[in-house]
Amino acid sequence: MKNKNAIGPVIAVALLIVVAVSAVVGFQTFFNSYQSSIQSKVETKSNTNTLDITYIETYIDKTIIYVKNDANDYSIINQIKLNKNICNLIGSDVIGEKNITKVSIDCLINKNTKAEIMINTDFGLYQKTLFAK
Repeated sequence: MKNKNAIGPVIAVALLIVVAVSAVVGFQTFFNSYQSSIQSKVETKSNTNTLDITYIETYIDKTIIYVKNDANDYSIINQIKLNKNICNLIGSDVIGEKNITKVSIDCLINKNTKAEIMINTDFGLYQKTLFAK
């Protein structure tokens, strides 16, 4: 008779182990699918935008950089450097989709001099060296 009383706790422990293992497996499945989904979205978004700095013009009070965006999405400019100097944007910080956008900055450069341009956007860092016109 004493053996019959010992079966109840053994079954309870076995059920607790089964519940714990199934909870861990369920969480692992959820986490792996969530991580794969986020990673594929980041890879898709980072591979779709390609910017090309095509032309630079300099004026008395500003410099204009022409940026071509081949992607189907716009880009947000986080920072622009001209010859390693951080520049402030004059106007919009958005580079339009599928077109050439004029980006005006307050950094000045002499005409016919080398301009090393770095544009940091939400999709990556783009840089090019051109001669200012």
